[in-house]
Amino acid sequence: MVLLMAVSFSFAQMKNVKEAKSIANDVKPNFKQAEQLIEEAGLGDEELYRSVKQPVLLASNAYVSGAKAASGEAEAVVSGDGSSLALRETDDELWMTVSLPESIRSATGPVISTADLGQPRIVEEYFENPDGSPIVVDRDITGAARGACSARGPLAAYGDGEVLIWSK
Repeated sequence: MVLLMAVSFSFAQMKNVKEAKSIANDVKPNFKQAEQLIEEAGLGDEELYRSVKQPVLLASNAYVSGAKAASGEAEAVVSGDGSSLALRETDDELWMTVSLPESIRSATGPVISTADLGQPRIVEEYFENPDGSPIVVDRDITGAARGACSARGPLAAYGDGEVLIWSK
């Protein structure tokens, strides 16, 4: 009897995990349904979440050199053209040279903040600064201000030539 119950429980777990994986592949995943299926399967431990493909939301990314956007990704910009990135380091500085297709260079997106990132399901805490204030990514990696709409990626704008990333 105990063995039969264990096999039955195991089968129910596998069925729920398969359904949760199927939801993860949907264009517009139902996070609540996926989480409910995992809970019903008895997979409440964080390490067990790793065995189930988790749904994600993606938007406004740029893809080059044959990379493909996720199915149903909103506002993705895709270019089959090549790109390159080079870093040059001196004793006191780090410089970056990036070459992107024009469609990627000119693609813009909004300033990202805590509200855009949403609440992670497992930790159930919002992204925030060390002082508890909301994150606002209104500067690029060089410290340049991002406008309401700026280039996608690490730089607020992409020009020609090298860009100083940091210096001592």
